Amino acid sequence: MIFTEEDAKKALQDRLYPGKAVKIENHAITKEGKFVFRSSRKGVVEWLYPHIFTVRIGKFLESFRYSQCFEKGYERVKL
Repeated sequence: MIFTEEDAKKALQDRLYPGKAVKIENHAITKEGKFVFRSSRKGVVEWLYPHIFTVRIGKFLESFRYSQCFEKGYERVKL
């Protein structure tokens, strides 16, 4: 089974809403292929769109895909 954006959106239906506080973690890959933690920042969800959601981090507004709450990658959103 392939995990799609729609599957991610359905899974987050009750857990992601405007006003929800989230944490964004940045990771890097070492030469050995391991993910290492680099930095994090906190923000508040502002808007939910069909394929993305926006987070207010200080005075900046950033957008993220719904699947970024589940995937292990460079930038991950934690609820």
